[in-house]
Amino acid sequence: MEQDPQQVLESLKTVIAQLAFAEGEIAACGLITQRSSLVCWDRVTAEPLSPIISWQDTRAADILAEQVVDPAAIQRQTGLYPNAHFGASKMRWCLDNLAAVAVAAAKGRLCMAPLASYLLFGLVEGQPYRVDPANASRTLLMDLDRVEWSQSLLDLFGIEREFLPEISPSASHFGKLNTDIGGASDLSLRLLSGDQSAAVFAQGEPAMDTLSVNAGTGAFVYRPLRSPQAKTRLLTSVVHQSADGAVRYVQEGTVNGAGAALQWYAQSLGIADEEQWIKQRLIDMAATELEDGPIFINGVGGLGAPDWRPDLESQLIMAGSTAENIAAIVESIIFLLHRNCAEMAEADTVERIAISGGLSRSEIFCQKLSDITRLAVIRYECAEASARGAAFLLLTDQAQWQPMRGETFSPRSMAAEQVKKLLSRHQHWQQELTAALQ
Repeated sequence: MEQDPQQVLESLKTVIAQLAFAEGEIAACGLITQRSSLVCWDRVTAEPLSPIISWQDTRAADILAEQVVDPAAIQRQTGLYPNAHFGASKMRWCLDNLAAVAVAAAKGRLCMAPLASYLLFGLVEGQPYRVDPANASRTLLMDLDRVEWSQSLLDLFGIEREFLPEISPSASHFGKLNTDIGGASDLSLRLLSGDQSAAVFAQGEPAMDTLSVNAGTGAFVYRPLRSPQAKTRLLTSVVHQSADGAVRYVQEGTVNGAGAALQWYAQSLGIADEEQWIKQRLIDMAATELEDGPIFINGVGGLGAPDWRPDLESQLIMAGSTAENIAAIVESIIFLLHRNCAEMAEADTVERIAISGGLSRSEIFCQKLSDITRLAVIRYECAEASARGAAFLLLTDQAQWQPMRGETFSPRSMAAEQVKKLLSRHQHWQQELTAALQ
């Protein structure tokens, strides 16, 4: 839930310094980060005053619970459901609980912003204090229509405007990388965005008839919007603002416990190298066919859209073997994605799902997602959607972009035995989830 800000900053400097910058080979770079992760630091010394408090951290949920808020009004203004994953309550917690943050605030030296702003501050000449709309919107403090900080929300959470960075278009000239980063002294940073917002552009311009799913630590579902829309059970998100100020929006559904749910299970088994264990075991174990086996209630990181229950306790009902338990966890991710897809998929306009992220490497995952949603699922040859999306957005001539080849998973017949089992288990899972939410 926490990382060391300086360690992350130094790791980026190390990677940049190791690159071979041939003359004219690289024209510009972009910085893509987790959107809802927060850092506090000293504007004068650049010293961190807090850890990186990640998007999964909900320590400040009580602050939101104590606020007199109108969730529908906040969602109309910000596009977000009031939730401790987002930055506002984290900021309030830091001001109330971290002495160094309170001192810096009193001295007028506090920077309190998304991770993107901290890294930009440390990587670019002149220490610019700026943020893009995709990251700014995840603070729960940005007005979605005006793409500006909302004074009413700042007042609600007791946060001074001077603590926050300037909001700039995603496509901006943010400055040149610091000269002390080897080989990068003439490299301009021209894009700032979030991991999920960049992933929307992995195939180029997003299609209105396609849902995009990026399944990594969390799993996120997107559908392009022509204008902001308020919908109480899903989010409206900014994914890009061009240099001329034009803003791109998507409807977004969230599943907090995707790869994080598998990590949660690995931790419960005492696995030392969780990431490697998941990579080695996922594909085989996800293929385990279940009938009356375990059901997983997936509250890892809090239950996201469309239910928004941060207090839901994760539990394996009728726990079985390790293989069966992993299959049930993978199923829960698929079922939660289905709930989000169903919220935004209108039969006459949505034709397919484009999937990326680490979990997309599992053929069973892709096939079952197709079976349950009754939509074709296209898995592209490169699972790393965020970097590809950033590359597309950095292109001067986006018409040059070459889409990736993909493999299509089509819904199997409803009469197929595997599909019958999946639908039966989905019904059982839905009953258990409904009971757990009461």
